[in-house]
Amino acid sequence: MRTAQGFTATQVVVTQWIAAPSGDLGGQSAYTGSERIAINPAFFQRLDARLDAANQAGMLAVPVMLWAATWTEPGIWNINPGVSLPEDQAILLARYMVARWGAHHLAWILNGDGDYRGERAARWQRIGRAVFGARPHAPVLLHPSGMNIPADEFRDEAWLDIITYQSGHGDDNPTLRWIWDGPPAQEWRHDPPRPLINLEPAYEDHIAYQSRERLSAHKVRREIYWSLLIAPPAGVTYGGHGVWGWDDGRPRRRRTRPPACQSPGAKPCTCLPPSRSRTLRRCLARWNGGGCGPRPNCWPRSPTPPTMRHLLLPS
Repeated sequence: MRTAQGFTATQVVVTQWIAAPSGDLGGQSAYTGSERIAINPAFFQRLDARLDAANQAGMLAVPVMLWAATWTEPGIWNINPGVSLPEDQAILLARYMVARWGAHHLAWILNGDGDYRGERAARWQRIGRAVFGARPHAPVLLHPSGMNIPADEFRDEAWLDIITYQSGHGDDNPTLRWIWDGPPAQEWRHDPPRPLINLEPAYEDHIAYQSRERLSAHKVRREIYWSLLIAPPAGVTYGGHGVWGWDDGRPRRRRTRPPACQSPGAKPCTCLPPSRSRTLRRCLARWNGGGCGPRPNCWPRSPTPPTMRHLLLPS
């Protein structure tokens, strides 16, 4: 389904985490313990087939190795290995994944949905060096929390291949402006040059933080387009509510995972009228933009209106 929709990679969290605190459907967890973990090969054997299937379908598998979110009560986020495990045990777990799946076609997301800036950066710098620093490896990314681009702290980390940010699930003016006039719009100018990707634009059907309305396909596509136009395009991601948390139809869950996979925003983003439909991906693939980039100063900048929903981005 996803390859037919034009996607080229699939992100998957590969341990127990906030959306699956008890492990997989069979009750298996990636590891037990904390100060000295015991890795459970049976858990990873089930995932082997999933990564194989992604590659066989022509998709890059992108394992999220150490989920690190802290945005709920501690009793829940302590399940996330990027938070709960001591540094040496986090390194052990991540090295196991690299040894097991290093021959697959993939990219690695070292951590998930955390804040790695400031004093928090040192821990992840050490983990990244220990896991990837001394050996050849597939591309490595970080997955930061919302409205967060941890670039300065990792600019000199040779093991990090792609700079990422998360614009998140807000829909007010400061959130939207952060994308096109904030750090993401400036980062691509810095050295050393690295690809820049919005790893989590607004999820379709997610409840927006400010309006408390469901995020429509239109709003999702708007963020995707902006993310591609503010910097030399290197890709973008899509997420659907009901998919990321493997929703099963229980109360408070809007719909189950299979229908969520077919949400309107997941279908090809049209950049031409329906009568001349071409997907966003095809448009970018046909465009030879190697020497092109944003041109924010090609006309005089006008004062920003109090509400910003339509935007001209010269590129």
